[in-house]
Amino acid sequence: MKFYKLIWLTLLVILSCYGYKNKNGKVYWTGCNEGQGSYQYELIGADSNYFTVLKDSDYAKDNKYAYYKGSRLNNVQVEHFQSIGNGYAKDRNKVFFSGRDVEGAHALSFEALQDSPYMGKDKTDYYNQIHKLNVCHFESFRYLTQNWSKDNLCVYGSSGDKLESADPETFEIMNYYFTKDKNNVYFFEKKINGADPASFKVSTVDKSYASDNKKCFIEDEIIDCKKMPAE
Repeated sequence: MKFYKLIWLTLLVILSCYGYKNKNGKVYWTGCNEGQGSYQYELIGADSNYFTVLKDSDYAKDNKYAYYKGSRLNNVQVEHFQSIGNGYAKDRNKVFFSGRDVEGAHALSFEALQDSPYMGKDKTDYYNQIHKLNVCHFESFRYLTQNWSKDNLCVYGSSGDKLESADPETFEIMNYYFTKDKNNVYFFEKKINGADPASFKVSTVDKSYASDNKKCFIEDEIIDCKKMPAE
């Protein structure tokens, strides 16, 4: 318990050192890292009288410009710029994730999926961070984890690529590394040739090791079963 409390407190300290500072007519972005310790730099051209940090985000704006973590965003309609959650922001023409353009997104209909971190959708498609998924069936789409989502016809990785030949109905997430369906086993988005999905199981000692009724694996490679960690 003490270990997890220490991690939590460390994260709070790290997160608390980042942010905007509006002081003496100037605006700054502040941060910290192991090499420099704490630092700050002035947002040249920012108007401190109109500068606003947008709720629950690293986005901000004044009467002329919009910013993400202190960096100015290009070609933004400032009067319509808003943070919408999950790292997304938008105006009437563009959508951003972590300050990067989400290409092809329809801004007026775009919304963040509040129960699905790092995901959003517009009137015709879903997005994982900046990646357009080009979903096979919009109406049945659902988020599974940060790395996986699916609809009635296709399975999608976090990069937006479809998992080729995957069967959505039987698709199962085994752990961070491995998934399977009735036909195949996958290491991330790569099919593991020769793996038997019916008997495939993940090591309880080291999650990057696995085995089926005939073979043993580390990640997507077949290994001598003598090299498996002892359960």
